Amino acid sequence: MANEEATSILRLPEEVLVEIFLLAQDPWEGPWYRLLWVCRRWSTVGRGAPILWREIEIRERPNVAFVEACLRNSQTIPIDVTFSETVDFAGSLALLAPHIGRFRRLHLAGIKDTKDAAVHRLLSETMPMLEELSLSFAASPPPRLDLDEYSPRYGEDTELFMWAPRIEQFPNLQSLSLGRAVSIQGPLPVFLTLRKLEFHDFLPAPFTLPDFARFLLQHPHLEELSVRKYRPTLEKVRAPFALPGTLRKFSLEDNAHYAKPFLSSFYLPPDVDVSLIRARDYMDHGDLGANFSEVARNLDVPGMLTVTRMLPDDRYLLPILPLVSKVVVRREFESFHSIIGTTPSGNVVELSGRAPDPAESDVRDGLKLLRDLVAIFAGAPLVEICIESHGSSKIREEDWVLALNAFPTLECLSVLGTGGGEWDARYTLLDALQSAPPKKSRGKKKGKGSSSTLTPALWPQLKSLTILADALHKEDEELAEELAMCLKNRADRGSRLQELRLILKYFYYRRPDDWDDVGGDEDHDEDADDVDYEDEDDGDQDANDGRNDERGAGGYDDEDDGECAEDDDENAAENAQRRKLYTEKLQSLVEHLEFEFVNRW
Repeated sequence: MANEEATSILRLPEEVLVEIFLLAQDPWEGPWYRLLWVCRRWSTVGRGAPILWREIEIRERPNVAFVEACLRNSQTIPIDVTFSETVDFAGSLALLAPHIGRFRRLHLAGIKDTKDAAVHRLLSETMPMLEELSLSFAASPPPRLDLDEYSPRYGEDTELFMWAPRIEQFPNLQSLSLGRAVSIQGPLPVFLTLRKLEFHDFLPAPFTLPDFARFLLQHPHLEELSVRKYRPTLEKVRAPFALPGTLRKFSLEDNAHYAKPFLSSFYLPPDVDVSLIRARDYMDHGDLGANFSEVARNLDVPGMLTVTRMLPDDRYLLPILPLVSKVVVRREFESFHSIIGTTPSGNVVELSGRAPDPAESDVRDGLKLLRDLVAIFAGAPLVEICIESHGSSKIREEDWVLALNAFPTLECLSVLGTGGGEWDARYTLLDALQSAPPKKSRGKKKGKGSSSTLTPALWPQLKSLTILADALHKEDEELAEELAMCLKNRADRGSRLQELRLILKYFYYRRPDDWDDVGGDEDHDEDADDVDYEDEDDGDQDANDGRNDERGAGGYDDEDDGECAEDDDENAAENAQRRKLYTEKLQSLVEHLEFEFVNRW
C-alpha cells in the first residue's frame, strides 16, 4: 500500500507539482527546493518552471549559488528582488546587474549606508517592467547617548539618501513606498500609472499641504494612500481639499498635534476605508524642549493616548463615522489599542493608539475604550459591539450604560476577550443590563394596595449576547449563575433575550505527539540531481498553533476542522458536562441557546 501511495505521488501532473512547490515557498519552513531532492522527475519539473524562481531575497549577504540558480531557472520572466539589511550591496548588485530590465518588484529595506554608491547606481537604472518599488534605510543612532526612545530628538537621521528619480525610469510603476531617510531632489515625479503611494517615517516633505493636495490630484489611478510621520508644512485652508476620486484606502499615522490639522484639511468620502493611528511620539519635535522627562511627569497621559484627540472638530470631513453599524474593540498588547467600525456597505474605519510602555501604570484606569467609542460614533446606527480584548483598560458598569444609552439601535453585544477580577468586562456588562432607570422623583409612598410590578428593562432592543467562558479558570458555575440572574431579571421585566451564544474555550500546553517528528529527513531518489544552495536561513519553524471549533446546535464547523479531533474526543465528557450545566440554568431564560467549543495551544 505504501508503495502504491508513493507511486501515485510521483506520478502527479506537472502543473499540480508546480502548485505544491509554490505552496512550499514559505520563508518560515526552510528551503522549498529540498523537494527537488525527492527524485529526478521532481527536480526536472522544478527546474523547468520559471515561476518558482522569480522571488530573490538577499538578506545581509547573498547566497551566490541560490541567486544564480534563480536567475538561470527564471529564464526571461519578470523577477521580484528584495534587499533586506544587505551588507555587501555592491557584490549583490554585480550578480543582478544583467537582469535589471526584468525587475517587476524591487524592495530595499534596512539598508544602513545612505552613501552606498551601489545603491545610487541601482536606483539610477531604467527598469521598464518595474511595477512595485519600496525604499527605506535603517535608523541612524540617536545623536546623543543619553536620549531614550521617547525623546523628541530620538530617531532623527543624521544623513539622508539624496535621490532624483525620473519618470521615464519606471514607465509601469504602480506602487511606490518611500521610507526612512529618503530625500527626493527636486519636485516629486508624477507617475501616471501609480495605484499605491506610501510616505513613511520622517521623510522630509518638500512642500506645503496645499501643494501636496495638488500633487495627489495629478494621479488618475491612485487607489491607496498611506502617510506616516510625513509632514508637509501646514497652512490654513479656506475649504477642505479633495482627494483623488479613485482613492479607496487612506492611512495616516502621526501624533495628534500634527494629525488633527492634517485631517481637518481634507474631505474623506464615506466609500474610502480609513485607518488613523495615533503615534507614540505624540508631540511634535521641539515642543517639549530639552527637559522632556521632567515635563512628561506633568502631562495628561490618558488624554494624550485617546484616539479622539486626532479627529477633526468638523466630523463632516469624515462622513464614514455616522454610517458605522458594527464596532470591534481590541487591545491585544498593552501598548496598542484599536476601535474598528464597519458600515453596512463594508467600508471600514480603524482608529488606533500607541501608548508608551512606561506610561502603562498611568493609563490602566485612564484609557476609556467604550467612552472613546461613544465619542467617535455618537449618532451612528450601531447594531453590534464586540469586545475582542481590552487589556488592562477597565470597562466599568457605567461605561456599558453610557454605550447602551448612546446607541438605541444596538442589538448585539459580545465579550470575547477579557481579564479576570476587576478587569472582567462580562460581569460589569451583566450588571449594566440589570440597571434600573433613574427615578424622576420620589413622590408619595404607595399604600398597601399599590402594585409591586417591576419597571421595564432598559434597552429592550437588545437581541443577542455572546460570552466567552474559559475552562482554564474553572469559572462555569459562577458565570452560569450571573447569566441566569441577568436573563431572569430582564425576562421578568419584559425583555427576554432572543439569543445567547456561549463560547467554551480550552487551552493546551502540549502539541500532539505526532508533531514531534515534523521536519525529519526524507529518503530521496539517489539518481536525483544534487541541489545544494547552502541557504543561510535553513531552519524549521515550529508548527503553528492548531485550532478546532466545534459548534453546537445551529452552528457550523470551523474551516480547520480535524486538526484537534483527538483532543476533542478526550474533552467529549467535559464538553457534555459544561453544556449540561449551562443548559440547565439558562435554557428556560432565553429563546435560543447556542454553544461553541474552541481549542487553543
